[in-house]
Amino acid sequence: MRIRASKFVVVTDVNVWRHYSEALTSTFQLVGIEPLVYVAESGERNKTRSVKATIEDWMLEQGCHRDTCVVAFGGGVVGDLAGFVAGTFMRGVPFVNIPTTLLAMVDASVGGKTGIDTPGGKNMVGLFYQPKGVYADLSLLRTLPPREFRAGMAEVIKVAAIKEAVLFDKLEASSRSLLDMGESVLALEQIVTASIRVKTEVVSDDEHEAGLRKVLNFGHTIGHALEALLAPDLLHGEAVAIGMVKEAEIARAMGFCAPSTVERLRRCLVKFQLPTEVPQDVDVDACIQLMVLDKKNSSATAAAKPGALTGGVDSATPTRRRTSFGSLSGMASMAAMRNRGATEAGIKCVLIADIGTPVGAPYARTVPRALLRRILCRGVAVCPLHSTVDDDDVGSVVGSVVGSTVASVVGSVVDEGAPSKVMATVPGSKSLTNRMMLLAALAGGTTAMRGALSAADTMGMARCLRMFGASCRWTNRDGSTLVVRGTGGSLQNPAKHGVIDVGDAGTAARFVLALCALLPAASTPVTLTGSPRMQERPMRDLVDALRAQGVAISYLKQDGCLPVSVRGSGLPGGRIRISSSVSSQFVSAMLMVAPYAASPVELVLDQEHPTSLPFIQMTIACMKKFGVQVQRLADNHYVVPSGRYRATRTVMIEPDATSASYAMAMAAVTGRTVETAGIGSSTLQGDSKFAWLLQRMGCVVRQSPGHTEVTGPPPGVCCSAVL
Repeated sequence: MRIRASKFVVVTDVNVWRHYSEALTSTFQLVGIEPLVYVAESGERNKTRSVKATIEDWMLEQGCHRDTCVVAFGGGVVGDLAGFVAGTFMRGVPFVNIPTTLLAMVDASVGGKTGIDTPGGKNMVGLFYQPKGVYADLSLLRTLPPREFRAGMAEVIKVAAIKEAVLFDKLEASSRSLLDMGESVLALEQIVTASIRVKTEVVSDDEHEAGLRKVLNFGHTIGHALEALLAPDLLHGEAVAIGMVKEAEIARAMGFCAPSTVERLRRCLVKFQLPTEVPQDVDVDACIQLMVLDKKNSSATAAAKPGALTGGVDSATPTRRRTSFGSLSGMASMAAMRNRGATEAGIKCVLIADIGTPVGAPYARTVPRALLRRILCRGVAVCPLHSTVDDDDVGSVVGSVVGSTVASVVGSVVDEGAPSKVMATVPGSKSLTNRMMLLAALAGGTTAMRGALSAADTMGMARCLRMFGASCRWTNRDGSTLVVRGTGGSLQNPAKHGVIDVGDAGTAARFVLALCALLPAASTPVTLTGSPRMQERPMRDLVDALRAQGVAISYLKQDGCLPVSVRGSGLPGGRIRISSSVSSQFVSAMLMVAPYAASPVELVLDQEHPTSLPFIQMTIACMKKFGVQVQRLADNHYVVPSGRYRATRTVMIEPDATSASYAMAMAAVTGRTVETAGIGSSTLQGDSKFAWLLQRMGCVVRQSPGHTEVTGPPPGVCCSAVL
């Protein structure tokens, strides 16, 4: 790229200039140019009208004219500021952007947005002004603080979440190598390139944000409000990370996406050490008032009364960590001013239907104020029906809680006008989904698992099984049906795909380790690893049992834990002793691979009465559904015949009994009736007995093979029992 200019003006900040002043000036000097350099203070607080005017006045003093080229050399703040200067100086001069932070490389430098902050909001004054060129040099990231790098990854995750499911898969699988840039520069280059490509495609289709480009604001409605309240303690990328999770929770609550989508997004952000929860002492009402000023809310400004933004500050002025600098503190104050028109205006958020798929046009959807308040709150208030607390007060503090089931039940039972009977929808059992998935992968043919749990752990299990040659894919919009095409026992060697990383999934770690034992003796050794926390969890009892069957397993770090190297050799069968005191997953893993041993397996557990017997019984019941009948001689003594699993055309996954217990408990608290379909007297899960515990505490329980109904005691009567 060639730019003809009489003067080159470099706009940078003190931090960048301290590290790279010599490198930049020497590069210019190689081609005979002595640049003019303006070094600003670093940070968002300097992205203001006054700083812009100071730069412009300085350029005029230096004799700059229309043949001047402005070079932004810094992060997003520098790029926004320098780009705005270039777009307005002499009615527009050439502009080149050299981003020095990950956030600027993948986001701020792409798309031509420039601007400054004002007391009325973030980036409220600016223009679209495309640079002549953008040069992203990954070596500049070597001096970037780790926290800043992680904050930049939030924007990469955002791009993947809204438009690129394949990129999201890569981020999930390579979080550790990306956080350590020295470990895999190539991986970082691929991720940055893919992220820039996706954003460029979106911007090219909608340069001035009239439609599709709005999806790039995913997480920003809530994120910008949090940033205004908490900066500089909360970085932009950190605020966007929280905003993405909360806006995904809004999408789930409005019926646009499944709970598993929210959880998958949250897990990915956690892997990159990014926050996902609103800090507990944030003023939710102040946060919502700031959202009214978001640029997507075209109706908000139309609703505001003329002159309304000149009033006094009311009691909702943010109290947490008020910023000491002009623009953002002004934003918080301005948002808190009395302005009934703006308060009543709609608040719009970008929502997702699935990872890689935004909710369609108009892309930014109006969100009910009550829902926003509930999602942003950290806690839940549960009040007896005879309480004097108003319904509106209860609704304002019902927050984002674990699982969609409890939130929906709470929303029903605290409302005086709600029916006396509440139907609780419960997600599928993780334990059953993982077991059925492994059995279907070993079977021949295709199995459709209806009601399967689509969550981080089960998706991780599916990823591992694909490495062995099985096909696993979720269908239906709600992701509740998992279709598995099995291998028929002919497993391909996963070593050709690299290391098997189970992440945090303990169940997958145990089941996949046993599966590795079935690989042929000539197979290349397989490395099985997991997250740092997973590498602390015990594996020794299962390793010892497999070693006794001739499987070569070596610990690569700490004895008894992952990572391990496994060379499969098949299982000879016969008598196998295994400990069940640490985890029933060791026993379940051995039971499920046992039919593929050369001879029948006699499995003897070291505990006469195993602690987790219900989970062992669950595994045996699952094996029966796939055609293998285990003979139970005692609670700790089983015989597994040699054989092959047969695919089951359709298998139903029961709802998770543990999750259902929370819904049942709401009946005890409120006196209402809660019915959970799919959990009944014939369930395979031990936690279903929680209903009978509630009966001992004074609730009325009605149960059939396929459903459980719990009715709490009348108001004023407490549940109690000697347990």
